[in-house]
Amino acid sequence: MRDNKGVSNELREKSKHLLSQIPLNLWHKSTCGYFEPPREPNCFAVACSGGADSIFALLITYALLGSKIKVLHLNHGLRGPDSDEDEELVFSVASAIGVEVLSSRCFDNIRDDEGTLRSARIDFFTSKMREHSIKYLIQGHNLDDVAETMLWRLARGAGEEGLCAPRPTSPQDQGRYLILRPFLNLSRGFIRETLKKHEIPFSIDQSNTSSRYLRNRLRGNTLQSWKSDSDRDVLKGVEASRDQLEEVSQALDHWAVEIEECNSFEKSIDLVVLKKLPRAMRRKIIVRWLRSKRLFPTTKTLNEVLDGLERGLSLKANLSPESSLSLNEKSIDIICSRKFPSPTWATHALPFVGRWSFPRTQILKAEIREASAAEITRICSGGINQEVEAWINYASVIDGELFVRRRESGDLFQPLGSTGQKKLKDFMIDRKWSQIRKENCPIVVDRRGQILWVPGFPPAESAKLEASIARVIRLTYSGAAS
Repeated sequence: MRDNKGVSNELREKSKHLLSQIPLNLWHKSTCGYFEPPREPNCFAVACSGGADSIFALLITYALLGSKIKVLHLNHGLRGPDSDEDEELVFSVASAIGVEVLSSRCFDNIRDDEGTLRSARIDFFTSKMREHSIKYLIQGHNLDDVAETMLWRLARGAGEEGLCAPRPTSPQDQGRYLILRPFLNLSRGFIRETLKKHEIPFSIDQSNTSSRYLRNRLRGNTLQSWKSDSDRDVLKGVEASRDQLEEVSQALDHWAVEIEECNSFEKSIDLVVLKKLPRAMRRKIIVRWLRSKRLFPTTKTLNEVLDGLERGLSLKANLSPESSLSLNEKSIDIICSRKFPSPTWATHALPFVGRWSFPRTQILKAEIREASAAEITRICSGGINQEVEAWINYASVIDGELFVRRRESGDLFQPLGSTGQKKLKDFMIDRKWSQIRKENCPIVVDRRGQILWVPGFPPAESAKLEASIARVIRLTYSGAAS
């Protein structure tokens, strides 16, 4: 459904009116510097769903930067014709102002829970940002989004870092691009009324009224009651609280960096250092240390460790199926069921755009593709060279993330078609691989460390393709097999 049908030929002028009403100095102060000259308009993109917030963001950004910006639109296809109408509106608005749209449609059978949809959008954004060398992605989040997120995370027991989200600036893809949210200081009501005043069309997503989603319940019930029951402007209070929480988070990070520069926390955290710090700083140091090793503790686990530290206890807490955190009288350590990779060949994320180069000139690439039925048939019938290529089921990859590392002692692998797992070392011996090849062959794994592919072998049985699968990951490898 739409507030207005069709796209006015006067959108360019209306965009200028929007910018004159809300000039750059009224945007969120943390983002203004990115839009000031000198700037490169072709390094900016706007995420646009067709809703009021994103249409507003697109038009006002266009008025400031011109038509060299790009628009990113992902059609989840969950609402049938309504989803297609949203896509048509985005293309119509972009065409009217002369801006290029980079779009995609989600693969079939995507789950419609909030986490899955968000992951799909992030995958799409990251792919397009890399492909087109875009540095800044503008999103239309507003002050109501901040309030809803704060309510959501309060119930989960979030700390200062979680409660100051969404942030006006947010690095993504290991810092390759930056999300900018310049309109976090504007309310949803103000944005919609402004668009209506200028007779600018936007979509209304009826699924936002469904009580199935927690955010919708918070938006339609909790936040409205909070606004009506409060004796002051709730959103302005939320804005001030979010900004102060971010200041606290940044201060703790700054202090943590200074402490880390003076101490070596590579293998463990020395309790002599940690005990001198207040509890909030201890939490920050532990979280940063674990994240650097791609380990993400729960709030409950962190509290158990911090309580144990204060009481002088020794304890062990699980972090993942393969890792646990050990607190003893001298240090905090990580106990892993696998040996850590050699420092010269640490585990790295494998991007879906670009390539990964290794010390001995090997090159590994990964790409997400929508495979046709003919391609699936060809692949399943053995029409590829397994020495240098593998196709795996995207849905079998946890969180859609791949990692690459060296072989580790005790690695188990079940190639496609085999009856069970076997030591990877034994597979390599059966193939009469040289020691150099065994030690330098890249191993593609998922977040848990489960092997998905070893160049020279079929992919893992757990990641096999089937006729009904459309979304796949293609892996290619080049390197001397010495």
